[in-house]
Amino acid sequence: IAENSEGRLYGFVYQHLNESEGYFNDSLDVVDAIGIHHTIPLDQVVFVVQNKATIARELFSRLLAKDDMGEVKKRIDQLFELYSFEFRQGIMDKDPNVIDNVGFVGNRAIRIDVGRLRNTLKKQDRDLLVLKVKQKFYRWVNKYFPGHEQEISDYLDIKIQQLHTRLLHD
Repeated sequence: IAENSEGRLYGFVYQHLNESEGYFNDSLDVVDAIGIHHTIPLDQVVFVVQNKATIARELFSRLLAKDDMGEVKKRIDQLFELYSFEFRQGIMDKDPNVIDNVGFVGNRAIRIDVGRLRNTLKKQDRDLLVLKVKQKFYRWVNKYFPGHEQEISDYLDIKIQQLHTRLLHD
């Protein structure tokens, strides 16, 4: 279970990271988006159970459509708290698609797609990853909410500087 510095969970409820034998007595029946049932033998698959999150794209779309920049900035702060935690743990996201791979549960950002995470972060990679996060978020805002791109860009620059300062002192 991943925790931040205040001990709060980052979305994971349960992790089954290795195949097992006889640990789970039942299989899981999952119904996909088009109604097809799939039986999953839980002992034979690696999986995590996470809290249900609101995808960042959905949340930011609602907030920006209402011009609620105060809440947008609070949510950006939460994104940077998540990335700061991951960086301090040496975790890197090879595909930092902040809009689709991160979500929110309550007042915290959580990782909802862990498929490209690696624990091989080097300090020289950190700057590139932060820049990619900014670029992806900025391009999305520019495409869908073009009236907010400058304010978002300026705020992201502030958060990036704060992140660099914080990481230098850790």
